[in-house]
Amino acid sequence: MRNLIIAFIFTFIGFTAFATENSIKPIKTTNVAFEEPYTEVGVEELPMPVLESFSENFPAAEIYKAYVNQEKQFKLEVELKDGSVETLIADENGNWIK
Repeated sequence: MRNLIIAFIFTFIGFTAFATENSIKPIKTTNVAFEEPYTEVGVEELPMPVLESFSENFPAAEIYKAYVNQEKQFKLEVELKDGSVETLIADENGNWIK
């Protein structure tokens, strides 16, 4: 009888040791995009300072798409002379941002 009581106590302790509550809470992540939306414009609609700055800095490249946002920043998708495609961003005065 004594062995039965001791076995019950150890069994009870063993089961209660695994009955602790999980204190780890999942981490909630939120992705926020800060990039303003661009709308596509024709290359001929680009301001002259942007075109002049582009031709000075990238003489062998060609603009094949142009976009503008509300802050008058122009995103240009250009093809370089080696065939690679790059994205450039300039303000309306032709100053390069990226």
